[in-house]
Amino acid sequence: LPDGRFLLAAAGGLYLADDVEVVASPLSDYFTDQTVVSMEADADGEGLALWFATSEGLTYWRAEMLHTVEPEGLSSTNAHIALASNGTLWVGAAEDLYRIQPTDDGFDAWAEQGAATAQDLGVDLDGNLWVTTESSVQLRTPDAAWFDLSEFAPTRATASRKTQHVWLHAADALWHLHGGTLRPTDGPVSDDVGQTDALGRWVMATAEGVIRVNPGRSVQLEGLPENGVVASAATVTINPDAAELVTTVSMTVGGEELAVSEDWTATIDPHQLGAGDYSVEVQVSYSDVGIPTTATFPFTVVLPTWEADIQPLADSNCGGCHGEKAALEVKLYTKKQWTTSFDLIALKTGGTDEIAPAMPPGDTMPIDLIELIQYWGEAGHL
Repeated sequence: LPDGRFLLAAAGGLYLADDVEVVASPLSDYFTDQTVVSMEADADGEGLALWFATSEGLTYWRAEMLHTVEPEGLSSTNAHIALASNGTLWVGAAEDLYRIQPTDDGFDAWAEQGAATAQDLGVDLDGNLWVTTESSVQLRTPDAAWFDLSEFAPTRATASRKTQHVWLHAADALWHLHGGTLRPTDGPVSDDVGQTDALGRWVMATAEGVIRVNPGRSVQLEGLPENGVVASAATVTINPDAAELVTTVSMTVGGEELAVSEDWTATIDPHQLGAGDYSVEVQVSYSDVGIPTTATFPFTVVLPTWEADIQPLADSNCGGCHGEKAALEVKLYTKKQWTTSFDLIALKTGGTDEIAPAMPPGDTMPIDLIELIQYWGEAGHL
């Protein structure tokens, strides 16, 4: 529940539990003769709302009042339910799969056509619906596209509307899905009761106690050029999962630690590094996990110089028209001339999305030479 307590369904009714005690819920008497199959809790500016799926059907509690919800023409007993972050309740009962949305006048229900019989449901933070069936797991995306994951052979999927982390159970491993990356974990493969918590962990109740499997968190680095080539100072920022749990971050390049600001930003100075291949090594520590998350981001420093790179290029590609003894008035055979006219040279040789390259006349300059000119400018006309 939002206040940190747990609402438990057990023989004899409902119970509230905290770190000190377990007491009967004020709603307990209502569910004495029913079996609670699943529950969902939500809180907004208007207070707490509870959904109950029982052997008798669906019940909604809000503002100290219980409402029996009976969608017309749809099954509701012994249902599996999952609440999305937008307030939509997904329901799987018998052969029906549908969604319910509270309205000012009650509730509206919409059935999914051709959906398989659900044995469990889960909705992740992105609004993806994960349906566990007898033979496979099916995925419904927010744009109503369906995908059958039977080729992967998962036996169950668990998700939470509070996180993007999804856990897929298979015969060989417990798999973790996040950010489009699916990977096996060393967590236990078990059919014990469990769920995904708000931190993205798989929390499982076993005979030996509660087991928490922490997801392998991902770390992104923003600010490196898309092609991985650095010719001028680059400001990079660490973007980790579960930022609220981060305790320390560090970045190193070539074995040297970078100065990281409070907003997890650092500067890569290519002139200090020198030309060559490098990697940014990122390490992020979390308060809830003893082992830090590490990630590596490769890049290449390119520092073209006039003597080694640009002068030979100018002589071979531009000298016929713009050389010292050429007929045209515009001369481009010295470093000073190239530096003074660099913006125009870059435009004429590289073009833009709207303007095609115009120099040299005839065939367009090879892309590696165009990039070399651009890097020379970024590096400061060395």
